[in-house]
Amino acid sequence: MRVNARKDMEMHETLVRLFRHKASADDELLSALAQLGDDSPISHLATKALSHSYVVDRIFAAHLRRQSHDYASANLTELPALWGYARDLFQTHGFGDNTVFDQIKTHYYVVHSQINPSGIVPRGPELDSWLTPHGRDLL
Repeated sequence: MRVNARKDMEMHETLVRLFRHKASADDELLSALAQLGDDSPISHLATKALSHSYVVDRIFAAHLRRQSHDYASANLTELPALWGYARDLFQTHGFGDNTVFDQIKTHYYVVHSQINPSGIVPRGPELDSWLTPHGRDLL
């Protein structure tokens, strides 16, 4: 067997195990959520987490197939506590002033052509929204 073919087979087997484990974890989470009921505040957050997990799976699968995907952002603004925390971090001296989103995006979406062969780079983020009051001092 060629070295590359063996590595491809090992990678395939690793991915199969990874996705089986993830499916099992998702099933456990869904079973636990079903026991909580719809009125539990945890159900709403867990649904968002599963939705995010699903999107990440689709992006990962598209990258493996060397295809583009239609997902553009993480919808961080829909999670007020997390969005406030992210803005708080970004506004911390030495953090946000050293964060260059264009460089991060270029590195991820352009340099890594093997996982993003289309070279598609999403728009954003708009920096103005990162500088709005985070309100974390009220917590």
